[in-house]
Amino acid sequence: MVERAIDPVYLSEQYGTEERLRIRIEAHQRYSERADDYLDWILDRLQPRPGDLVVDVGCGVGSIHPALRALSVRAVLGVDVSKAMVQASQRQANERGLPVIVIEADAQALPLPDDAYDCAMANHMLFHVPDQRAALRELRRV
Repeated sequence: MVERAIDPVYLSEQYGTEERLRIRIEAHQRYSERADDYLDWILDRLQPRPGDLVVDVGCGVGSIHPALRALSVRAVLGVDVSKAMVQASQRQANERGLPVIVIEADAQALPLPDDAYDCAMANHMLFHVPDQRAALRELRRV
C-alpha cells in the first residue's frame, strides 16, 4: 500500500480531477462512525487566531478554508502538488468570495520563506509524500 500511495501514476488517477476526492469526502461524511466533527477536531488542534497567516499543504479542494476565514485568520495559502486540486480549490475560494490563494508545489520543498506563517497544516496527505520527514521539516520551517 505504501508504494501505491506515493506512485505518481496512481496519484494522477486519484487527484487528476476533483471527482474521486469528492467521493471519498462524501463517503466519510455519510458513513464515518466517529461522533466528533473532523473539522472541529482540526481547528481545535491548529488553534488559529484572528490575524494569523495559515498555510494548508495538500489542501485538496480547500474544504477547510471557509472555516479558517470564519475564524478571522488574515490569509490562507493553499498548497497542493496536483494542478487539478489547485484549480478546484482556487475556484471554490473565488466562488465563495474567500481571500485564499492556492499554489502548486511539493510539500517536500515549499517555495515559501522561513517563518512566514503562524500555522501550518497537512491533513490527510503525508502518506502520499515519499519523504515525510522532509515535508514535516518544511511545515516547521515555514
